[in-house]
Amino acid sequence: MRRVLAGAVVAVPLGVLGVAHAQGPPLITIPVDTVVYTTPGGSAKLGEAGVSQGDAGKSCKVEVDTANQESTHPGTNIEVRSNGSSVSVLDVEDGSFATHQGFGQLVLGSRVEVWVHTGSDVIWFGGEAHGVFSGGGTVTIDCASSQPVVVSPIEVRRPAPAPDVAARPAQGSTEPSALGNPATAVSARAVTAAPPFTG
Repeated sequence: MRRVLAGAVVAVPLGVLGVAHAQGPPLITIPVDTVVYTTPGGSAKLGEAGVSQGDAGKSCKVEVDTANQESTHPGTNIEVRSNGSSVSVLDVEDGSFATHQGFGQLVLGSRVEVWVHTGSDVIWFGGEAHGVFSGGGTVTIDCASSQPVVVSPIEVRRPAPAPDVAARPAQGSTEPSALGNPATAVSARAVTAAPPFTG
């Protein structure tokens, strides 16, 4: 029996790791004798695997098969996730030795992870309550007929640049002279004409 206590020291490896292929054996296998403890209603990672470079970015078919041990723990769900997408199989411990299947699509990133989310029932040891999962399963991914997911870029429209306008000094400003010395600032003055002489 394999025991894993989430949030504490991991006593055994988290599943069997591998590299994703377009077809073939399961990508991830969680042995059926696995036992995981969490906080009540908590979550724990059961296993993970790297994705081959050729499959990263593809939307691939996913099959999840689960197998329970004799004990039952209502509300326990298995989730397979990658790159922000996920496929879940619900209530996988609803009966003794129960088996379940789930199907879906994942847009693959660099890794695939398997998580368990425990239900509301708890067991007590060490003076504390714990959620529990006891079972296993496999994750199989088929990318044989998948194509990379293409995300269209968003068109950004920018305003047209303003025409170039030669900078001109304002009246009364100081400009460099031809010799490189600043000229004296000149201020505009109003000039009043004298009235004509009438004799």
